[in-house]
Amino acid sequence: MTYADFFSTATGGLRPFPFQERFRNQTFDRMILKAPTGLGKTNTVLISWLYGPSMAPPRTPRRLVWCLPGRALTEQVASVAENFAGRLHEAGLLGPVRVCRLLGGSADNDLTLMPDETAVLVGTQDILLSRALNRGYAGSPFRWPIDFALLL
Repeated sequence: MTYADFFSTATGGLRPFPFQERFRNQTFDRMILKAPTGLGKTNTVLISWLYGPSMAPPRTPRRLVWCLPGRALTEQVASVAENFAGRLHEAGLLGPVRVCRLLGGSADNDLTLMPDETAVLVGTQDILLSRALNRGYAGSPFRWPIDFALLL
């Protein structure tokens, strides 16, 4: 399946812009994606990452960690990720992908991922940074090492 068809299935019929196809074909360690609001930066990154695990052998890591400054954006990106992963799973193009919302007071803070589980972790800066520093804000100190390891 081509990337354009995969993209169309995930988004419910939209075709990728040329910059979105170029993004998918890049090999990079770091990149700045600069595009106007509403042009599809979330779709660009998310669908490109989802396309990797659907192809054999996997070319992408098992975790996509999305760090956002506020709760509203976190909810929005997590909903988009759930919709895309659900559509692709229903179409038989992708295995199960867990989407976790990591923000203060979230029930997902108590979830434990399996090391081999493919997941999108969408969280606020405070939660993700504290876990990356092995201090697990909004989590039990006994879970700090687990949350730290599964974030990476």
